[in-house]
Amino acid sequence: MRILLFINNISCAGGSERAASVLANQLSSKGYEVVVLSWMGGNKSPFFKLNENITLMALFQTEVNIYKSYLQSFWRYYLLIKKVKPDYIIDVCTALSLFSVPLRLLLPFKLISWEHFNTSVKWNAFTPRIARWLVSNFANNVVVLTNTDKVNYENTFSAKNVITISNPITISHQLKANLNSNIVLSIGRFTPQKGFDLLLHAWVIVQAKMPHIKLHIVGDGELKLSLLQLAGQLNISNSIQWFEPTSMIEKYYEESSLYVMSSRFEGLPLVLIEAKSFGLPIVSFDCETGPREIVRDQIDGILVPALDSNALAAAIIRLMQHESLRVRYGNSALNDMSRFSLDEIANKWVKILQ
Repeated sequence: MRILLFINNISCAGGSERAASVLANQLSSKGYEVVVLSWMGGNKSPFFKLNENITLMALFQTEVNIYKSYLQSFWRYYLLIKKVKPDYIIDVCTALSLFSVPLRLLLPFKLISWEHFNTSVKWNAFTPRIARWLVSNFANNVVVLTNTDKVNYENTFSAKNVITISNPITISHQLKANLNSNIVLSIGRFTPQKGFDLLLHAWVIVQAKMPHIKLHIVGDGELKLSLLQLAGQLNISNSIQWFEPTSMIEKYYEESSLYVMSSRFEGLPLVLIEAKSFGLPIVSFDCETGPREIVRDQIDGILVPALDSNALAAAIIRLMQHESLRVRYGNSALNDMSRFSLDEIANKWVKILQ
């Protein structure tokens, strides 16, 4: 069976790209013929390692604008599908189904739309609702990351074909976090979604109470300069270290005592699953979908009201002041990892394909 994963840009370093790369490798190792197709960015290498027998393709070598290039993209995609002849196409984001659903009416393939955000997230005013309605009515399956989104798809779009499959642990390791360090870790793209501005405001409070604590932030993105400037304005630059994205992320988890997430919204954040796999206690906003399905409040982490920087700071301070509590939460995190095992998640995908 030939599987084509269609993604915006496999060279990016986000959670969607990591999850897609892991799924592609798992399907390839199980004997499926796998093609990874980037809509754009074909002139760059995949950020996460892919098996050698996976075929890489791209519609465009460089970045393009979806509105200006839709018809050209549609035509190139049509010709590529005719050439590759996939049995299944997995769209890694419902937005890409604006291309795939019309083509499914013209060409003989089955379609799975993989929702990586949540149903309240709108990348613009019009197309998100159109894309989600299309996949609810014309895709063979819609795969969502949380049960909340399954219910939302069924209630909002009358979808009958929705399956919940969480993201798996994407790092294979035997490491454990150093819970007696003075490092708090956060990882993500520097975009409004990830709320690093809210984290910096929380960090002002943390620093006033615990000036010896350091914040390590791993990431890059459009807001990098403004975040650096904000840290300077808040007079907290000396307590923060910024690191570029890396596929060798393990050392950052291993060196930390606490993971913090300040996102305004999420789908199902891979970083929280990864952090738990290292036995890291977590402090996170209880934003819509995601954190509450990974973090068990007061068991392996602390969930605080969304967008509340004061509550985020208080939770960070509480855990960083009590190593015994961090150890207890960290052990509870490790004991909860079986539900995110790669084999279990991969078998759910195989069941759909069969």
